[in-house]
Amino acid sequence: MKIVIIRHGQTMANIINDNGTALYTGALNNRMTDLTELGRKQASSLANNEIVKEIEKVYCSNLNRAIQTAKLAKPG
Repeated sequence: MKIVIIRHGQTMANIINDNGTALYTGALNNRMTDLTELGRKQASSLANNEIVKEIEKVYCSNLNRAIQTAKLAKPG
């Protein structure tokens, strides 16, 4: 059995200012954790990864970023 751990794609909460601080701090609503365009591209590119193609089951949190990443990373 293989276990693969994948981090979610970029969200608005992950974007860093030029001075190195996060754009958004503190409590974030679920909408702020939606994937950005770059995050969607990152997740989609996982579908072409040979290790990801072998995944039989996916478990993720109920946050938007995790669900969106899992759906986009699913091959085919």
